[in-house]
Amino acid sequence: MYDQWPWAVLGLLGVRMRNQQSGFTLIELMIGMLVGLIVLSAVIYAFLSSLRSSKDILNSARLNREASVITDMITGEIRRAGYFPPDLVVSGADIGFGDGTADFFLDPSEPCVLVSYYDDLSSNVVRRGFRYSSDSKSILYGEPPSIVSGSCSSLTTAINDTNFISIDNFEMSLNCVDVSNPASSADSSNCMAASVNGVFSRAVSLAIGMSIPTDPIWETLIDEYVKLQNDLSP
Repeated sequence: MYDQWPWAVLGLLGVRMRNQQSGFTLIELMIGMLVGLIVLSAVIYAFLSSLRSSKDILNSARLNREASVITDMITGEIRRAGYFPPDLVVSGADIGFGDGTADFFLDPSEPCVLVSYYDDLSSNVVRRGFRYSSDSKSILYGEPPSIVSGSCSSLTTAINDTNFISIDNFEMSLNCVDVSNPASSADSSNCMAASVNGVFSRAVSLAIGMSIPTDPIWETLIDEYVKLQNDLSP
């Protein structure tokens, strides 16, 4: 009998120890789940904010890049209007601009602009232009077959990525000044007429509105004043 009592005591202690072991209560589990959800929500919010920030940076950078490329392309062509190397000019010869006013044509209603100039790469006078298409929301580029033609129908190649950039607005106007007679008034018709007297300085006011169709909050408006390097003297 005395040999068995230690085991009895240990048995009673074991029962008591097992009775003292317990799991989490329902309230504790609910509180733990709530804390976990709060932490998880904070992590997801931080991730989505970072993702949105990265997308905004990408959209901003690409929109600015597209706007810069399109603007530089158009203004670069306009500035070349009427260029012809002086060392190639033969006295009394037609250098390829027709009556002298065909180096530049602007139709503000479409709008459309055509310029002619001597291309050093091809060693020939070329004619290039841009026009706006409200249907495709794009600016179309092309090279009309005729050097002196005022037609814009051959301009069919979009210079903007229509899947990413939408051209919402494209406006052009011609400013004309008779530098040989500052007191006289001049209008745009003088800069595109066959029979005018004087020397005319020409400049184009250009406005282009662009946006991202998939994210309309991103938009930009470009305003440029482009001085034609070659004055008109028919």
